[in-house]
Amino acid sequence: MTAKSIETIAVELLRCAVTHDPESRLVGNLRARDLVVLAASAIACCPVCGSTAWVNIDCAICRFGAALGSDAVVSNERATEYVAGEWRVPADGPLPDAVVTYTDEPSPETGYVGWVWWADGQMGDAASYSAACAAAVASLRRRATT
Repeated sequence: MTAKSIETIAVELLRCAVTHDPESRLVGNLRARDLVVLAASAIACCPVCGSTAWVNIDCAICRFGAALGSDAVVSNERATEYVAGEWRVPADGPLPDAVVTYTDEPSPETGYVGWVWWADGQMGDAASYSAACAAAVASLRRRATT
């Protein structure tokens, strides 16, 4: 049996929690709204529509999150810059060696939609935040060996 990743578990928890009234108790003394906040803090973007801000009014999961308030759902900022061998939250300082981001509109250069990465002049798309980070680092390593 393969262990599930935290993000996979969080997506399943989120999908379950949003089917209930926000105030209903689901696990012990935790309400559905508590589980949504917990799950959303471990997920880079909405698993249904891909919104990183959880604000797509056409998405049932984003609407549930909006009802809780965007600050409650988006409780942590993702590390999207790779500097000196580590992913960090965007900050002042040295320019990043790689960057990942999410776009819900096609990139003018590539047409990519979703998670995209850039590393040392190379770019691509990925199915998830973690896959984008891994692809960016792999690109940097390939470039370093050539």
